[in-house]
Amino acid sequence: MAKRLYVGNLAYSVTEADLREVFTETGNVADVKVVLDRESGRPRGFAFVEMSTDDEAAKAMGTLNGREIQGRAISVSEARERGGGGGGGGGGGGGRGTAVVALVVAAVASARVAAGRPQGSRVGPSTPCGWCGDVPARQGWDLS
Repeated sequence: MAKRLYVGNLAYSVTEADLREVFTETGNVADVKVVLDRESGRPRGFAFVEMSTDDEAAKAMGTLNGREIQGRAISVSEARERGGGGGGGGGGGGGRGTAVVALVVAAVASARVAAGRPQGSRVGPSTPCGWCGDVPARQGWDLS
């Protein structure tokens, strides 16, 4: 079964062909992937090498970890599976937006109490809203 290895501390000039040549010394290389930056397209300084067997992967880790390639001592270790949530960007769902909604809800509740409206009453034609005027009965909202 193939074993995936993480190769770190690479010089930015190291290519997939360079890594394939070095790792072939320890066994059959199934795949090599130098990781590139999405925006710039330049190498990020690490790669993944897949060896054909677990024995070849162990031999590569023992033999090549700390070896100097293009002036840098590389680190070779077993690659870990990606954890959940990876990838950066896109987050920020909670933050300020949630706090603003909470403040608005609190302000509406305070205004209802100040106006003498009990909690759970509906805004409709017979109960004008201070901010938006009368709301037709079929569109009344429960603001409790």
